[in-house]
Amino acid sequence: MFQPSTFPWDFAILLLITGPLCLLFTVAVALRRPRGRFAKAFLYGTGLLSFAVSMAVLYGSFLEPRIITVTERSVPFPYPEQLTIAVFSDLHAGPYKGEAFLWRVVDKINALRPDLVLFAGDFLFDGNSSPEDLAPLAELSPSIGTVAVFGNHDMGRMRDFLGQRFNMKDRSRDLRQYLQERGVLVLENENVLYRTSKGSFVVAGTGDLWAADVDWEKSFAKVPEDIPVLLLAHNPDVTLEPQSLQADVIVSGHTHGGQFRLPFFGPIAPIPLKIGRDYSQGIFTLTGGTTLAVTRGIGETRARARLFAWPEILLLKTAPR
Repeated sequence: MFQPSTFPWDFAILLLITGPLCLLFTVAVALRRPRGRFAKAFLYGTGLLSFAVSMAVLYGSFLEPRIITVTERSVPFPYPEQLTIAVFSDLHAGPYKGEAFLWRVVDKINALRPDLVLFAGDFLFDGNSSPEDLAPLAELSPSIGTVAVFGNHDMGRMRDFLGQRFNMKDRSRDLRQYLQERGVLVLENENVLYRTSKGSFVVAGTGDLWAADVDWEKSFAKVPEDIPVLLLAHNPDVTLEPQSLQADVIVSGHTHGGQFRLPFFGPIAPIPLKIGRDYSQGIFTLTGGTTLAVTRGIGETRARARLFAWPEILLLKTAPR
């Protein structure tokens, strides 16, 4: 189906595939004629580079975005027994990722037998995306619950290719109702207390930072001082606010791990974070011992491609400290 919002990116991908292949064909024709040693070396190098570029774009556009990886990490958390927490983020349901892909994600998460499932925001691609693609979320089966927050795309706060902000339709109200009817608890500057046979803990959730919708007083309202807290916030930049460090563990997404990475270098493009590109993915210890967990998410924005930034389910296993 034709999508005006993605056509420029898909057209660019088409050019990046066909252009090098045409050049490769030209090189093959040129090599049929007698050439000097230097000319042959140049043509072989050009042909090899053209083939590599074309194959990398094909792989990044149509193979890697369909791979779902599980990254297991241990995080300290003052709860008397181990909790298994499945974290995913940035589905961006719409032209690139839809219901069929989400079924694969849900099946993979359920196979991990988590106690808790956390979704760190950006359910939808843009204002034209359909919440119906999120139907498989109703089949998540953690032993404790599924909790989510909204991201900037859900709130209609976007950035263009040059990094300039613009607004689209805010889908959060309808989206919240749709999700909660399917068993997903959405927190917007709220928290929920979970009691188990082993103890209690709180999951707090903030509004979106780009939408200027973060209210720390409400997010941590009535949380007892002796109760461990998981904070769910779409944007890792919330850690720049000292209030966020009330949490023992902060779970975020937003970065896509850069979406395009190179080994030993990291993200190719600038990351939309004030805290810096080093926080594009992974586990970090912050001031006061708070742990920040950033997942690279499972969907894409702008171009449909990923490179060395495989879609990720982050499996956190808590360790009492």
